[in-house]
Amino acid sequence: MNFREIMRRISRSYLARSVKELRKTEDICVYNLGLTRDKRYFTLGVLAYSLSKLVSKPRYWAEVFESYIKSLDELTQRAKHIGNDAEVMRLAEEMLAVVVEWDSTDRRFARNVVQKARLKMASKLYSQGFSLKTTVELTGCEESDLMLFIGNTLFADRLKEGIPESERLKKLDLLIQN
Repeated sequence: MNFREIMRRISRSYLARSVKELRKTEDICVYNLGLTRDKRYFTLGVLAYSLSKLVSKPRYWAEVFESYIKSLDELTQRAKHIGNDAEVMRLAEEMLAVVVEWDSTDRRFARNVVQKARLKMASKLYSQGFSLKTTVELTGCEESDLMLFIGNTLFADRLKEGIPESERLKKLDLLIQN
């Protein structure tokens, strides 16, 4: 899925106020980030996750936040007319700026929603087998913050399947021989 398709999907999902579709889009971005190592997928995934958090919290839909809602609605409408990848990324950055501003007006947590999205996506990459170094390089997260997040959420403990050490060593041997 290319960047314009992802942005249009984010736009449709946000305007429909669909948390489920925004989260699916974030998963698509994590998958593509792991596959291509293109950091633009990370930005789009962070946007999708952040919007899903805002959509899911009733307190963010109070009248006091109406200007932020209107701004994001207008920005997401622009996604229909995006011509190239550079425009997609500019729009994503504009939307993230509104999300950060919106979230900062109702500070309840130490991290804002965008920071949490970054850590959540990084932890998904790490749990999928990416090294800590690669995960940090792809996401720009601080290594210490990521390890603390992974440890506090017990994210890795929720994985149902693991690859035994002996299997990993066999795969490594095959890679070295080829």
